[in-house]
Amino acid sequence: MIAKRMNGRPALHFFSLLAALTLFNACNVTKHLDESKGERLLIKNSIDIKAEPRLGFSEKAALQYELGSQYKQQPNRRSWPFQLFQRRVWLFHKYKSRTDKSKFARWIIKRIAEPPAIYEEELTIRTAKNFQNQMQQRGYFNAQCHYKVQFTGKHKVKVKYNLNLGRQYTIDGLEFMSRDTFVQQVMRETAGSSLLKPGVAVSALTFEAEKTRITSELRNRGLAFFTSNFIEFTGDTSKTRTCVTVEVLTPTDSTQHRQYFLDDITVFEGLVPDYSTLRSEETLDGVTYFTDKPEFQVKPFRLKESLFFHQGERYKQSDFDKTARNLNALGVFRFVAIRPVQDSLQRDKLDVGLFLTPNKRYAFGWDADLNSTSSSNALTRNLLGLSTSLSFRNRNVMGGAENLQTDLQYNVEFNIATRDRFIFSQEIKFQNQLSLPRFFDYFGFWKTAEKLKIGRMKLLPVGLYQRLKEDAQSRITVNANYLELFDFYKFNLINASYGFDIRSNEHQHSFNHIGIDILRP
Repeated sequence: MIAKRMNGRPALHFFSLLAALTLFNACNVTKHLDESKGERLLIKNSIDIKAEPRLGFSEKAALQYELGSQYKQQPNRRSWPFQLFQRRVWLFHKYKSRTDKSKFARWIIKRIAEPPAIYEEELTIRTAKNFQNQMQQRGYFNAQCHYKVQFTGKHKVKVKYNLNLGRQYTIDGLEFMSRDTFVQQVMRETAGSSLLKPGVAVSALTFEAEKTRITSELRNRGLAFFTSNFIEFTGDTSKTRTCVTVEVLTPTDSTQHRQYFLDDITVFEGLVPDYSTLRSEETLDGVTYFTDKPEFQVKPFRLKESLFFHQGERYKQSDFDKTARNLNALGVFRFVAIRPVQDSLQRDKLDVGLFLTPNKRYAFGWDADLNSTSSSNALTRNLLGLSTSLSFRNRNVMGGAENLQTDLQYNVEFNIATRDRFIFSQEIKFQNQLSLPRFFDYFGFWKTAEKLKIGRMKLLPVGLYQRLKEDAQSRITVNANYLELFDFYKFNLINASYGFDIRSNEHQHSFNHIGIDILRP
């Protein structure tokens, strides 16, 4: 009926009415502006970028997209399908002025409505300066940003930013300097991995990354207390290609550039405010283990496998980071703190204390869920489901940070549409996973695979086998599942698997060596 009336002249009247309503509501938005203060609505931002040489289309588009998120003032979002209709601002004025705000009004203001984007020149000036500073930080030292304000009618305004980058300054040569001969030697040995290479832009971000790299190289060579504050960059910026000098300044405190070797290493399990509370002690390979309990929660010989630094070795920051990461990954400790302290008698030695705060060994949980399903299928019409689950976790099964997770779940569905078979289906799940904080290479598979080559290329990536030994955790799972649909079918499924997980900074990879599935329908 509606479709027929939309044909011909009635359709024209219909769209004319919508257009009139749109214009009317748009006028309602601008009527709230204070003309005595010269208030106008900001309706558009745009940016035009020029550089020498000219930027390619993809480079320019990427830069416009990045800068587009950094405007200090944004126009109000438009409402679909009438892009000229400031519906969000109109709703803001409609419900904000109400003295008695209902739940619906509060929801509108919080979720949909927007306050009007009243143009402020101060924010425009800050945006232009921000664009200019950012480009100067990227090597466009002569970058300039100006803006142009275009008034649209009596109540609206558009702003266009003109960003002239000029030429980008790049690195022509690189030199490392330091009065400390050891630091000078390290910087020259690692110059090949420097981020400052000929042709690279003179960028503040690159310089900060280079500071981090140099700091890491020095801290991995015994300079435990070195900081990036002592790294300085200099160069001649009178030309667009400049030679950069990287200098490590001499600190006033001699401890900053001193090489340290590890002396006493002590592991404290539990909160140990003073030595009088210690009740158990054990020493393995020069490392002393203490606990304030009658016995260790995690056996010292298992903790030893997570320590990657040893007595007599030169300080290496990466070993400390790896140790902290692996101790946290055990899941047994709530907090892990590693504190190197300069020895009071031997100034080039560090005493290391590891403080491990245990987590709760046992954890229990339960859950219940009620849901319903409706469909046109006669088999699954009007089903009411109930799901319950219990979970148990033991974070230290055998005293070696073994983690056991057990889950028991029962699901049942009721067919409320019929009286013949009230229970439609039931399911029981029993899941178990045991995680072991060590890697087992049964039959020497991975050790052998590391040595194999295809032509000149190794079968496994370099260092993978070593990472497996250091970071991987073995995993054993045993699960059982029983499902029954009454008067239709039922089955039993049992599966078991053995594999391991290995962590990286951003991902976790899982491998299964063997898996067995037994299905009995």
